[in-house]
Amino acid sequence: MPREGLLREYVQRGVVHEPHRAFLAELTADLLAADHSQPCHVMAYGYGAPTPPVTLLLSAGRRAQLLAIAGALARGFSAEARLLSVRLLVAPPGAGAQQWHLDYRSHAGLNTRTVFAAMTPATEENCTEMLVPADRAAADNFERRVEAVESRDEMPQVAVPAANFQPMSLLLDTFEVACVATSRLPHRRGPTGACAAGRVRVTLNVDYTECSEAALQRIGFLDDDSVTASASGGVVGRAVVDDLHSEIVVCLT
Repeated sequence: MPREGLLREYVQRGVVHEPHRAFLAELTADLLAADHSQPCHVMAYGYGAPTPPVTLLLSAGRRAQLLAIAGALARGFSAEARLLSVRLLVAPPGAGAQQWHLDYRSHAGLNTRTVFAAMTPATEENCTEMLVPADRAAADNFERRVEAVESRDEMPQVAVPAANFQPMSLLLDTFEVACVATSRLPHRRGPTGACAAGRVRVTLNVDYTECSEAALQRIGFLDDDSVTASASGGVVGRAVVDDLHSEIVVCLT
């Protein structure tokens, strides 16, 4: 196992506060009432992007309530949190895994963290998977490799020895929360082929940074998934979800 101190640099734990649970449970029930054959993201907010369209699932009032909860979750981990993206992740059975990646790392300096709030259980058969460095030396070596390729125009990739990492599943019961350093820790949507029929995973995903507004403007960040969603009913499908153009892809050797 990785040293606990190292793991705590990447993953912190929490819970959804009791007053927010009834709303999220109602939202989840409505979301699960629809048919989901492929992974998708229901977009609620994206920095710099138009407000997603009002839908039966996310009325203006529901969106405002969801964003208030997202902000409270992020501020529970950092008082300086500035939201980059708020979305509902939908992962049905029968889907393949994403590539390992680092979120938004093609935008140098964002240092993004992601709050994953489980609206249904995240199990071994259907969860976010992480690659945790085996030790401090492996972590430092990986960061140097990433820094050497970030901010390139093309989709950057980093090849790393598999022996330097330990795969871990991010397991969460309903309303449990994990805050993950997703721009530093390789992660992916794990394969859901072994998941029982009907066991759709729904997760509230809140990406945030501690960058100032001025820094975000200088970096030129725009949540382009939300831009795409504004023209597609507020939802982006698997082709967009798995298109890691603003991420750094991590390949194991």
